[in-house]
Amino acid sequence: MKSILLAATALTIWGQAIVPGNAKVEGIVEKTGLMSGKKHLLAWEKFDGKFNVTPPRVELAVETASLKVLDDWIGDGKKEDVRKEALGKNVLDAANYPQIRFASTRATGDTASAFQITGNLTVRGITRPATLSVKRTAAGYEGETRFLMSDFGIKPPKAALGAVGTKDEMTIRFAVGASK
Repeated sequence: MKSILLAATALTIWGQAIVPGNAKVEGIVEKTGLMSGKKHLLAWEKFDGKFNVTPPRVELAVETASLKVLDDWIGDGKKEDVRKEALGKNVLDAANYPQIRFASTRATGDTASAFQITGNLTVRGITRPATLSVKRTAAGYEGETRFLMSDFGIKPPKAALGAVGTKDEMTIRFAVGASK
């Protein structure tokens, strides 16, 4: 998958700076109906926060409007349509909610391999509990959480009288790599 350069200010791991080009935040939303089996791959280009292993902690603030659509199955014009829909009033409502946030409250598991970080996820000004499943990789750490968009006041988009739609579930993934 294509690397995304992200503004990763103030990220730390074991007190070391994260290499800015070696961090990403992505979202995945699956399609329904006639487009079943397809997925929208979204990436945010601007975020900041902290990722610490000892003690395990994640704080992340994503600039909602920095969203890019990375789908390889639609053209550029359609990508812009998807982006506008995602940032619009019915989905992320970036004009009124400029950030998506996660703040951890506790961690369980072995930080040398795989662990869970529980915290609060805020989307569209609504905060709900969420758990990140995190694993150590050769390059650093990867994690993800899944949630229902409807829990955050988002009605999954539909078109063509419902023949094409979006599942209610969204996956948010992140990856961070430590500098040597």
